[in-house]
Amino acid sequence: MTAATKDASNPDGLDVVYWIAPENGAAKSAEPHVFHLCAAVSPLKDKMVNSGSVTEAYAQNAIRITKQIDMEQKQCGFTGATSAN
Repeated sequence: MTAATKDASNPDGLDVVYWIAPENGAAKSAEPHVFHLCAAVSPLKDKMVNSGSVTEAYAQNAIRITKQIDMEQKQCGFTGATSAN
């Protein structure tokens, strides 16, 4: 996660993820979601978004990181290394 979120302001990257908040204030989403590199990415547009650690994301049923790392790095302004997938 930190490798994908490096930029001039955060040369070591960030250790925070963003995901769609559970519906109707629930503690956990009924459907699994993915987590994202920043809140400004297009998949989160016009959605209620939570942020926190990967552990917090898992607890709310955000089960993995997005597969759209390259796109999200561009949308978030990060220059970090891309994933090996």
